[in-house]
Amino acid sequence: MTAVGSQLSIGRLSDKTTGGFSSPAAVSWGVGRLDVFEIGRSQPDQPPTLQQMWFERGLGGWHGWVNLGKPSGNAQLWYPAAASWGTGHLDVFALASMPGGAWTVFLKTYDGGSWRDWTDLGGYLGETTKIASAPAAVSWGANRIDVFVVGSNKHLYHKWFDGSTWRP
Repeated sequence: MTAVGSQLSIGRLSDKTTGGFSSPAAVSWGVGRLDVFEIGRSQPDQPPTLQQMWFERGLGGWHGWVNLGKPSGNAQLWYPAAASWGTGHLDVFALASMPGGAWTVFLKTYDGGSWRDWTDLGGYLGETTKIASAPAAVSWGANRIDVFVVGSNKHLYHKWFDGSTWRP
């Protein structure tokens, strides 16, 4: 990406996205590796799912979109966020609308060669407070992931993984 005068010049990465249901989320687990995620469809008649494409230097460059699925049930995914605390490890968070209008955050983890099933991290912020933002995620060390959301009361909420348990 380069700025040219008052215009932004961006190189095209793929001929198409998978539907554009969300902005992309990008993360790197180390030198020469990039992963990009979006919520989209593999087929027009299918529900939106988490989609991934990645780049690995020395292994042929960019690899096309791969469908990573969605949580079971009627969850509708939105707004992915991604973080990595080490080589070969990815944590992808997505906001999901649930039946009845509730919102929750789901987690999909890649760890050493395979993707784990979806984990529901919850969305209950109080009796009258609901999630009102996309999640944001970051890592500041091995086995540590922090995820943030804003509640409908305009307060910032924080949940973190300490290597063994999600807190609070």
